[in-house]
Amino acid sequence: MPNPIIGIDLGTTNSVVSILKDKLPQTILVDNAKLLPSVVCYTDSKFIVGQTAKNMAILEPENTVLSIKRKMGQDISLKIGDREMRPEEISAVILKKIRDTVVEQFDFNENLPVRCVITVPAYFTEEQRNATKQAAEISALQVERIINEPTAAALAFGMSALDEAVYAIYDLGGGTFDISVIESMDGLVEVLATKGNNELGGDDFDKLLMDFIWERFLKQNKIVNVYRTRKEEARLIRIAEQTKIKLSSEKVVPVQESFFLKNNGINYHLEMEISRDEFEGLIREKIQSTTTLLAEALDAAKLKAAELDGIILVGGSSRIPLVADMIQKKFNVDAALISHPDEAVSHGATIQGAIIDNQEIDTVLIDITPHSLGVAVMDDTTYDKLYSLSPEQVGKDYKPDLGTGVIIKQNTPIPSKKSRKFSASVPFQKKFEIEVYQGEGKRYTDNRNIGTAMLEVAEPLEHGTIEVTFELDINGLLKITAEETTTKEMVNAEFKSSKGVRVHKSHVETAEMASREESDNVLIRRAEKLLDNDEIVAEDKAELTELITRYQQKQETEDQAALEETENELLDLLYYLEGNED
Repeated sequence: MPNPIIGIDLGTTNSVVSILKDKLPQTILVDNAKLLPSVVCYTDSKFIVGQTAKNMAILEPENTVLSIKRKMGQDISLKIGDREMRPEEISAVILKKIRDTVVEQFDFNENLPVRCVITVPAYFTEEQRNATKQAAEISALQVERIINEPTAAALAFGMSALDEAVYAIYDLGGGTFDISVIESMDGLVEVLATKGNNELGGDDFDKLLMDFIWERFLKQNKIVNVYRTRKEEARLIRIAEQTKIKLSSEKVVPVQESFFLKNNGINYHLEMEISRDEFEGLIREKIQSTTTLLAEALDAAKLKAAELDGIILVGGSSRIPLVADMIQKKFNVDAALISHPDEAVSHGATIQGAIIDNQEIDTVLIDITPHSLGVAVMDDTTYDKLYSLSPEQVGKDYKPDLGTGVIIKQNTPIPSKKSRKFSASVPFQKKFEIEVYQGEGKRYTDNRNIGTAMLEVAEPLEHGTIEVTFELDINGLLKITAEETTTKEMVNAEFKSSKGVRVHKSHVETAEMASREESDNVLIRRAEKLLDNDEIVAEDKAELTELITRYQQKQETEDQAALEETENELLDLLYYLEGNED
């Protein structure tokens, strides 16, 4: 028997993994918690993932990476400790932590692959989807399917059990926003339209609140000409995130932080109150942009809001009361928070895994491509501009204003295979450069280039023609074939992350992951080191000793709230005693 398929929501802020148990998805605890912070720290020559890594962002920001999901698909390297790592590799460290936890808890057969369904934002580009798949493969996971996050949420909501219904799935997470209009009919779940923004989420709200708190703090204390260090930013982000969460249930939240800033020999403490009204004023414009995208998705689906059976809210940031309020005011439709909004996407991925394994779940899922796909072409506008230029203007570096030849349109159901013929731009053309783009812009440069292929014809014709075929698989990943229609010469191309750049696995394959005990004791080890420091005064040592004892006691209980409170106190004192200079 193969190992069961696990469902993974690789999130910007938190990641979740689940498995099917008694025909229902069950969230798997990682480090005794349902949510694993998507944070990686490289310290003491070992990788730490999760809450401890998130804490280390305050003490060692240069060794810590947060929100790596926003960098996926980019051809870049990031410095973490003494290593240079690509986004796929850093994400793979998070997935390795998840994989190791699952194998240990469920006694998976190590001789068989660990299979998974992994989710991505519906509006992820080709490169970002490929990068996510690569990250999973690097971490020794076998990807059975990639599905869109709102679609997964629809499966978790149980849309396949509805006879006939249309819902909008509004997914506002830590780093991305998606809206999908989804129809269910007798077990057939079909995505009608999708819109989104891969650069909008709770992280952006945290940053706005962080700036607000910082400016108010400086004004309260009449401090001028002071700039935040990386450590102070990491601390502010933690404060902002915790305040944001509390403001979803409280109208006013007190913010207090000891030893917040040392300036000109003076230690300043942070003490203020933030109201929900103030926070909503900061984020209102961004929430407004999500309702605009919802309206666009409805237009694309050829529906009016009144025709919806409901709007389902998914993702941690959807808990913000302003979200439901603004949706109700604009569309006159009540928006309901899905059960377990942080876990629903992973649960839906698990259900998709059960469908793949032919378990007793009577569902057929039809997803769509969120972006149009095509090739650059020479059109009338190109030639008009070219003929209007002098020979001097058309130099060797001149790039013509190319048009777009759409092959697969936005919102096309996947998998999909479509072809289109194109004529040569000059007689006896020997080389055809096929520049592939993704997007809805009218001109090629208004879109995103995702790769280039070259077709060479040994014996070109005076009036050559090529046929380009795009094949989009069920994961939303693209393969192309180009053929000269007369000579039948062909070229195949499969597009990889970052325009074909493949990552090296060495950093992850040789990565030494800190054990659970080692991760739990990172703060304690740092504290004990300070106790041996003769420069630390006795009063501070006494407070540190008391906090160490209290922290160890909380670790032995299941009271996560009390543990987090004590952890924050210990972090604040360590930050102060180690010095807050960047």
